[in-house]
Amino acid sequence: MNKLGKKKNGSKKRSEADHIDLKESKDLIPSFEVGWRIIYDTGIKRLFEIINSGMKGRISTREFVIIYTTVYNMCLQQKDFQHDLYNRFCSTVRDYLLNDCRPRIFDNDKHGEYMLIELVTQYRSYRFFVKWMVSTFGYLDRQYVKRFHKSPLKKVAVKEFKEIIFVQVKAQCIPVALELIEKDRDCKAGIDRTVLHDFIAMFIDVRGGDLKTYKEDFEKVYLQETTKYYLRKARIMLDDDEMDCSRYLRTCEAIIEAEQQRELDYLHHCTHTDLLRRLYAVLLVSPQQQIITMPRGGVYDMIQSEDMQSLSLLFKLYSMVPNTLAKICAIVSRRIQDEGIDKLQKAYQQKDTKVFVETLIALYEHHEKIISQCFKNHADFSKALKDGYSVILNTPSIDLAQQNGGDSKQNHGKVTRSICELLATYTDFLMRVDGGIKLLENELYHRLDKLVKLFAYIHDKDVFLEFYRKQLAKRLLTGKSASEHAEQTFISQLKLRCGAQFTSKLDGMIKDIGRSRDHELNFSRFLSKHKKNKPFAYEFNCKVLTSGFWPSFHKNNAGDTANNLLLPRSMKKVVDYFESYFKSLHQKRLLTWIHDLGTVSILAHFHAKSVVLEVSTLQACMLLILNQIGNIRIVDMTRMLGVDGNIIKKQLKPLCSKKYHVLNKSPLKGYDVKHSIAMNEAWNPPNKRYRIPTGVHRMTAAERTEAEQQVFGDRRLMLEAAIVRIMKTRKSYKQSLLIADVTQQLMHRFHVEPNMVKDRITDLMDREYLERDADDHHLYHYVA
Repeated sequence: MNKLGKKKNGSKKRSEADHIDLKESKDLIPSFEVGWRIIYDTGIKRLFEIINSGMKGRISTREFVIIYTTVYNMCLQQKDFQHDLYNRFCSTVRDYLLNDCRPRIFDNDKHGEYMLIELVTQYRSYRFFVKWMVSTFGYLDRQYVKRFHKSPLKKVAVKEFKEIIFVQVKAQCIPVALELIEKDRDCKAGIDRTVLHDFIAMFIDVRGGDLKTYKEDFEKVYLQETTKYYLRKARIMLDDDEMDCSRYLRTCEAIIEAEQQRELDYLHHCTHTDLLRRLYAVLLVSPQQQIITMPRGGVYDMIQSEDMQSLSLLFKLYSMVPNTLAKICAIVSRRIQDEGIDKLQKAYQQKDTKVFVETLIALYEHHEKIISQCFKNHADFSKALKDGYSVILNTPSIDLAQQNGGDSKQNHGKVTRSICELLATYTDFLMRVDGGIKLLENELYHRLDKLVKLFAYIHDKDVFLEFYRKQLAKRLLTGKSASEHAEQTFISQLKLRCGAQFTSKLDGMIKDIGRSRDHELNFSRFLSKHKKNKPFAYEFNCKVLTSGFWPSFHKNNAGDTANNLLLPRSMKKVVDYFESYFKSLHQKRLLTWIHDLGTVSILAHFHAKSVVLEVSTLQACMLLILNQIGNIRIVDMTRMLGVDGNIIKKQLKPLCSKKYHVLNKSPLKGYDVKHSIAMNEAWNPPNKRYRIPTGVHRMTAAERTEAEQQVFGDRRLMLEAAIVRIMKTRKSYKQSLLIADVTQQLMHRFHVEPNMVKDRITDLMDREYLERDADDHHLYHYVA
């Protein structure tokens, strides 16, 4: 404690001694020269010593306080001292530059890099000198300068340096600095970046922070030389036979990063934008076409080789420059198209819907990954993906077959299926219990999401909808749908893409199935109300469908009605009961029975075991006939059932097959209505339940033709409705504008050709909905 106390007392004594000396110095300034001698001996002379010793040493706080206080006291003692101090400051600075700095730079026979280094060395010393001079004359700067409107001391010092040193040496040192910068770019050793930084800083300092001199005298020349240097560099790299796009881009990235580091080290930050603009213009923009189309490793090849890192670098560099992505997007789109069409051609030749669509999905996921990871889902590249798949998914499948060099004679007679049908069929495989594709719930929804994305690229969405609607109907009516929630989710996604009107029929089908469950419960109540006992000894479920929502099932290609099946008495009885129930609810509605889509579970007793067979309604009727008649000719069965022999043939084929040997046919080979069939009571199957194929889920040529006709009919109606709707609003409208508006309204459903609209306009004029203007051939009027 005593030691600490002594230290405090000692510091207090020194402070008091200093104060006494300062007071004494105030009393001992009889003239200006005496005061100036104190300032010079205590401060200025000391500054010269520090500078001449290579910036070794420092001015103590005591020395600074003595100088500052002397200046302060002289300013207060006499006003004339203020003028003399200001003039003496200016002359001291000028003398230092003329007698010390200038000779060191010019008189020692220094040239080139050595002159630049000496200039920077003297500039650093001068800044140190001016800094201390301005600080010690601070009171003069704050009071005298403002009062008499003189130039600030720092500004005087900067002006003197500019006129005496900088203006004289600038022209000689700029080429030297540019030469050093070029050596730095060439990675030559011995380049001191601090020298360049301080030299370039002079251009700003001599203007008091104004960038005009820097921009006019140095930046302009610097950018010109930079452009020339990298033009030569780019030409050398592009002429190199070993250079590929990936390597060139990596080199450009390294150059840009190195130049940005140089900017941080010795340039002003205002050069950043112009420097990058020059670098991108010279290295990337001007030779862009040559870079991205290099024969070895261009953009096309990088996508083909899945060089994700190089593609990411390509996007990183070119995304900084406006209007440079279009050419890259064109190549990306072309590569997507070429790869897609090539792989789908090979998949289509396998004649397997699953292989084809799964190839398409895997391809889309691969391209989507490239767009996401390499191009950050940029709008231009997302459009390139869309353009590519718009071409892939709207290429007719017959073109795919022919482009593989297939002979026209070999292709003649083969059934070609559109991609719309293939996607709808694959969706059916996913959604059906017996579709052959078993996925977990998450995988199923993921696959459906990909299908919806692919569906968005299809132009003829109404064709997909019609095929999907037919297959959805079969799934719902035969009870083969794997998940009703998945069905509703998929329909909801279609609705988000195309609107509620697009999926109105699908929603109606789902609602009909829900109402059918209510009919099942109400029918049971109806029976219990009118009969004490159940009038039939088997379970009966009926689905009531609204004809406007569901596809037409009552006709086939031959015009025969498989639904006019003559049911056995036991089946006919329950049908009559249900018709009575339905009439009690809706007297003016007509029920039309569709037996093609019905299923029956039959318990069949064979010698070895009893087996449950799930068959179609027609197959059940045939088995019931054979239950009573041991052996019957096919022609007699057709008469008993009232069904065409070709339809019987399709239903008999699985029952007589080796896998499901339920029936015996005599003779075994061929098919003729004179052949006979009988039950195979010796059949000993390993399982207790079998689902016999009914052929319901297979899309026939007749159904395909019917679907296409339905689509074309719906298109005509939609076109006419759109035309009338627009004309009713406009009253009079130009043909070109009318076609554009109709196309805009219906583009989400199908690809509208102008000739389609013109044909509908002509038809509406024939029916007197529209009329053509007498004077203007392209102007139409709405006829109310």
